Formats: sequence, C-alpha cells, structure tokens
Amino acid sequence: MDNAILATLAPRKKINYNKIYSALILNLALLLPQNIPMSLFEGKMETFLTCRKISSYFKEKFLDDKTGNFFEEVALNAIYKTLQTGVQISDLKLLFSELPNILPLDYPVTKDIRNACINIMQQFLFEMRRNVPKHDPALWDRYFHLEEQLNFLKAFNN
Repeated sequence: MDNAILATLAPRKKINYNKIYSALILNLALLLPQNIPMSLFEGKMETFLTCRKISSYFKEKFLDDKTGNFFEEVALNAIYKTLQTGVQISDLKLLFSELPNILPLDYPVTKDIRNACINIMQQFLFEMRRNVPKHDPALWDRYFHLEEQLNFLKAFNN
C-alpha cells in the first residue's frame, strides 16, 4: 500500500538530457562573445555553479573531453566573473561548498577563483575580528571554521 501512495504522490519521470543540454547551451552561449556587460553575471552564481556541475557530468557520461572541457571552462570563467560583481553571502557559501570540486580542475581560471576566494575570506575574517562581540562563542566558532577554510585554500598555492 505504501508503494501505491508513493507512486501517486511522486511519480518517477525520466530525465530529459536533451533539455538539460539545451539549457546548458542557452546559459553559457551568452557568455561567449568578448566584451559582454558584467551585468549578465550579477546574481548568477548558482546558475553557473550548476552549469559547471552539469558540464562535468556530461563530460563523464556523454561528451567527448574537448567539448566537455569547453563547457566546463566557460562555466568556471562565468563563476570567476560573477565573483567580480556584487555577490550575496548565500552565493559565496554555495561557492565555498563547491570549492573541493572546483580547485582540483586543471584550468587557469581555477587559480583565479581560488585567489578571489582567499581575498574574500580574508575580508570576512578582518570584519569579524573588528565587529564581533568578544562574548559571542557561535560567531567565534564560525570565525575559526572560516579561518580553517582559508588555510586549506592557501595550501593550494603550494
């Protein structure tokens, strides 16, 4: 009986890879021309992180390395350019959570992303030291974990 309820409430649908591939192309094609306005990158961190993840998946499953690498690098460049716009803290947290998947990639832009994240984390830590009340253990715990992440990022320089 439970299976019947589950089948009624959440019917399984097949994944439409063609639709996902089309969406990937649509999201990244706008970024290919030179001198595009930075406004196209504002508020798009989640979109470009998703494009990077899909590109990586497609590269493993469906695309040849050259095509997969092309899409992945375009998405990574978009992530880096998004960092140069006004980025929300929630987007930065999402990016920081994806860094273990991004930093090992062998693209020149990964170094730029890492350096940008190092600068952002250093700014966060500076502001936290300056503004966090000394009696707030929860915020100091966050400070400690952010400092740990920063040290891991700096280790990639070596």
